[in-house]
Amino acid sequence: MNTLFKTITASQLSPANEQPEKKAFFPEEKKSADFLFIRDLELDMFVGVLPHEKDKKQRVLVNIELAVEPVPGGSKDEIRNVVSYADIVENIENIAAGGHINLLESFAEKIAASCLEDKRAREISVCVEKTDIFKNARGVGCRIIRRQG
Repeated sequence: MNTLFKTITASQLSPANEQPEKKAFFPEEKKSADFLFIRDLELDMFVGVLPHEKDKKQRVLVNIELAVEPVPGGSKDEIRNVVSYADIVENIENIAAGGHINLLESFAEKIAASCLEDKRAREISVCVEKTDIFKNARGVGCRIIRRQG
């Protein structure tokens, strides 16, 4: 384990929170859902805990999949009846531009919270990754799943 990571997390780990919570990515309380997704949204942002990460933007990829209430009758082909992926992208860009974020996990949480403000959204999977950290890895990051309520 990386020495810095071990030092930072040693005091935060406890048996209750060492393993991530496992949830299926599908709303259990409903039988159907529509899914909206955004793939490989590329952002340059200030993120990281290391000193050199504080003053240089890094490339981050964002992928989300959002389970939403099904739209009756195909929404009658009107944008006002659906969750807008354009609004979601704009919100993600605003979060990224809002100042330095220490952890990708915090960035993912902010994205999830923003998307779940729309009560039509039931569940979201957010994957964020830094793409230029290791020469022998395409990316490093995290994936979270959050539900409404």
